[in-house]
Amino acid sequence: MHCQYILLLQVISIRILRRFFNSIEPVAVELVSRGRVVIFSAFAGLGVLMLGLVLFANSGQDVLKQINIDLVGVKLIDVDKINNRAHLEVLFNVTNPTTITSTISSINYD
Repeated sequence: MHCQYILLLQVISIRILRRFFNSIEPVAVELVSRGRVVIFSAFAGLGVLMLGLVLFANSGQDVLKQINIDLVGVKLIDVDKINNRAHLEVLFNVTNPTTITSTISSINYD
């Protein structure tokens, strides 16, 4: 008999709690509109992407510093006095002790 009263009290308390929580309406407070959230997240994503690209581009700099470029010789081929130009044959010795293949698009010198 005592267990039946406890069970009855539990059922009644559950029903009272359900009615109480069902009567409460959720309050939605919108601090920032969805459009602004999308724009801000797009800019944040672009920032993270750019940071990742910079970190990736700088990741192999230590290996590239091992590549050595030496000037072997300079040979004068022709002098154009009218245009103030000289045609030179310049020889470089490029030493690459690493396994990374690098391309040298231009070598500037004075």
